[in-house]
Amino acid sequence: MGIQMRLWIAAGLASAVLMGAGPTVAAGAGEQPRETTAPQPRTGGREADLRPKFRLGDDLRYVMTLENDGATEMPGIESSKQTSNQQIEFHLKTISTDPEKGSTVELVYDSLKIHIDAGENKFEYDSKKPAGGKPGAPANQRSPAKGPANSSPADTDPDASAAMIEALKPLIGTKMTLTVAPDGTITSVTGGQEISRALVGQYAGPIIDPQGVKDLFGPIFSVRSAKTSASMGEKWQHVDRLDLSLLGKLRLTTDHTLRSLSGSKATVDFRGQIELDTESGLENQAFKLKDTRYEGSYIWDIEAGALDSMHQVQAFTLSGDMAGSSVSIKNNGRVKIERQRR
Repeated sequence: MGIQMRLWIAAGLASAVLMGAGPTVAAGAGEQPRETTAPQPRTGGREADLRPKFRLGDDLRYVMTLENDGATEMPGIESSKQTSNQQIEFHLKTISTDPEKGSTVELVYDSLKIHIDAGENKFEYDSKKPAGGKPGAPANQRSPAKGPANSSPADTDPDASAAMIEALKPLIGTKMTLTVAPDGTITSVTGGQEISRALVGQYAGPIIDPQGVKDLFGPIFSVRSAKTSASMGEKWQHVDRLDLSLLGKLRLTTDHTLRSLSGSKATVDFRGQIELDTESGLENQAFKLKDTRYEGSYIWDIEAGALDSMHQVQAFTLSGDMAGSSVSIKNNGRVKIERQRR
């Protein structure tokens, strides 16, 4: 589950850009092979089946919420702050499956809600909300001079807001095809070519970028266990290696513990840490990552063979030198995924 840390590192650096502090790093910057250790039993008894299950025609619906708070500090310059909230509704439909070869799953974005507050720059978009609250009006179709819904002209750049709205609207209804291995690993992502990834990437990069899609939706199909089941109290660990152009190579180590087992629901706690395998920067800029943490829990639906819900909190501080001045970027993020029943 700790793979989401990559997205929040990217989000924090993106915050710096919005506040004029520095460059971004792409969310899909290159993932390295994972290492996973087998669960170590502590107690006996009933075991939880951790295997993903794919059935032709299965249609799983979720709501994912991504919240982020960031602050950038530079000597002699007032601290800049940004908060953002994204809520994505989507569904996953199995269109083909083979126990040995894997499955093909269709991902469809049903709705998108975004709120960004970065000082003088504010933006709000809700694909379900008619412009100006008028029933029947196309969502967020507003005159550029008026800015996005629920924003005042003084709070936003009308041209930038209009461009953002135009970029985000085509996401709704977009279909992407996921190839998923029998163990639940998403091996490839295709589709969405009709959307300008360069444009959308500025505003909602991870949900259209293939690597971002793997990172965000991978936990729905896999708990990343080295074996197919675990009993109460068992622990296991996996290591993710990431390569971020600005920071260098990162190592994410996550410990999982099966905390409870009730009916078809298995609750797993996780806690992790992130370290720099190497430190690197752009040209003569050196950045260091510190005060990192991420932890949370998830509920695995044994009967469905899929994620039922997850919550995660994470934080980091990025410090370094930029144009001769020291820079400190602090970031806190929260991720929540909930399955929706019809």
